[in-house]
Amino acid sequence: EFGSFSIPLTVFWIVFLINATNLIDGLDGLSCGVSAISACSMLLASFFVDEATLTVILMTGILAGSCIGFLPFNFNPAKIFMGDTGSMFLGFTLAIISIQGFFKFHAVVSFCIPFIVFAVPLFDTAFAFIRRMAKGKSPFSADRGHIHHRLIDMGFNQKQSVMILYAICAILGTSAILIIDGKIL
Repeated sequence: EFGSFSIPLTVFWIVFLINATNLIDGLDGLSCGVSAISACSMLLASFFVDEATLTVILMTGILAGSCIGFLPFNFNPAKIFMGDTGSMFLGFTLAIISIQGFFKFHAVVSFCIPFIVFAVPLFDTAFAFIRRMAKGKSPFSADRGHIHHRLIDMGFNQKQSVMILYAICAILGTSAILIIDGKIL
C-alpha cells in the first residue's frame, strides 16, 4: 500500500497524470505553465496541511521553480521544447508529490485536492479518450479535439488559448487552497 491508495490505484493515478500532462503539451508553454501553476497550488496547499512533510514541500518548491524558470524559454514562440520526456517527467513528479503530499491522508478534503488542482489536464485526457472511443477510434489516436485546439478553432490565438487555460488552472488551484484553509467549506 502506498499512502492510503492501493498499488493498482497508485499506478493508475501515476500513469493517468503522466499521460494527461503529456497530452496537454499541444501548445508552446502550456504543459510547463499548467505544471507550474499546479505545483505552486500544491506548494501553497501543503502549508495548510499539518501532516505535509518537509520533503514534499521542498520537492514541490523545486518543481515549481524549475517550471517557472523554464517557462520563458518554452512560451510562444518557444526557443526550447520540452518534448515527451519533459512533459512525462512533470506528470510523474506531480503524481508522486500529490500521492505523498495529499493522498496519504485519510481526510476527504485532502483526497479531493489533487483532483481539483489537476482538473484541466485530467478532464482533457478523460474527454479525449471518451470522445475517441465514442467515434469508434483507438483512444490513443491523435485528433484536434483537445481543449487548446478547440480554443484555437474558436478564434483565439496560441497565446490567448494558453492564457485562458492558465487562468482556469489558477482559479482551480486557488479553490483547492481555499478548500483546505476551510474558507469554502
